[in-house]
Amino acid sequence: MQMLATLVVSLIELVENEARLLRAGILATAHALVGVLFASLAALLGLAMLLYGVYLEGSALGRPSLGAFLAGLVAFLVAAAALRFSRPSRRRPTAP
Repeated sequence: MQMLATLVVSLIELVENEARLLRAGILATAHALVGVLFASLAALLGLAMLLYGVYLEGSALGRPSLGAFLAGLVAFLVAAAALRFSRPSRRRPTAP
């Protein structure tokens, strides 16, 4: 009977310890996710301000359509660069 009680207590302590580790992992993941979301929002706002600045400068040089064209061109180039850098590399690992 003592052995069974020891086994149950050990099992409960194991579950409690795993629950603490799970909670710590969930909190760390949530913290990282909030940081990534904040950084993404800040990057999008920065890009929007950049495009607006390009639009205003292009509009000052000529007609508003020139400003819109330049802003669209910058947005396209930024998107192309983001796609280029986000693709995984297709290199095969070399054998040691």
